[in-house]
Amino acid sequence: MVVGTDEILLVDTNALVTAVEKAGGKITCRRDAGMWHDHLVFAGMLREADEAMAELGTAIRTDCAG
Repeated sequence: MVVGTDEILLVDTNALVTAVEKAGGKITCRRDAGMWHDHLVFAGMLREADEAMAELGTAIRTDCAG
């Protein structure tokens, strides 16, 4: 998961991460300081979005590698 620290859904995101971990699931959450809801739509224009998208791509390739 990727969330900004100024995200309107930050509390919900943190609760979801906690619930998944408590249930024994595996989850990674990147928290970008000062970022807002949907900051990832600025990939190509915003360093934090570029970095988060690269991390997400790596995670998907790793998890789906079979």
